[in-house]
Amino acid sequence: MNPKIVLVEDEEILRENLKEILEINNFEVSDFSNGNQVLEYLKSNKTSLIISDLMMPEMDGHRLLQQIRSNEWTKDIPFILLSAKIEQDDRDKSFALGADQYLIKPIKTVDLIKSIKSILKD
Repeated sequence: MNPKIVLVEDEEILRENLKEILEINNFEVSDFSNGNQVLEYLKSNKTSLIISDLMMPEMDGHRLLQQIRSNEWTKDIPFILLSAKIEQDDRDKSFALGADQYLIKPIKTVDLIKSIKSILKD
């Protein structure tokens, strides 16, 4: 069974591209445009990993991460944040909130897949 990944990205073209990359690499992907949709989805579905954009309307990646980590049923799901923000403060906050990885956009496919495999191997 292939690992299941939840992908959260508000930019449709980028979301579709990332989904295609992940599926080509044998991951099952459920994709969403905002964090609220993910929280609803996780009430009745399991996932191996969450990959989320940081800057999104409605609920940003940090808020989604906080919600995931504060819920007994989802707190152990590995979480990768993707962001165009390169400031150290954003990285520090992400890791303090419980992110497993913080990757800077644009992300190389090889780096994304390597990060995912590394996290899922643990």
